[in-house]
Amino acid sequence: MFSRQFDAPPTDTCEAARRALLSQGYVINQAESATVKGSKRFQPEAEVHVELSFTVVCLPDSKN
Repeated sequence: MFSRQFDAPPTDTCEAARRALLSQGYVINQAESATVKGSKRFQPEAEVHVELSFTVVCLPDSKN
């Protein structure tokens, strides 16, 4: 659904995504050369619990 292109190899891009998630307090559940999965749990109100999960997939451009 969402995509973004970077002028970098997929492994470097996934490492940058992993570091970005860590810097925002996400727990990294999986980190591979082409995939990063992270989640973060918090409680914005007394009776409300929220979990955000991200899956980042890093692939080379199909043109190259």
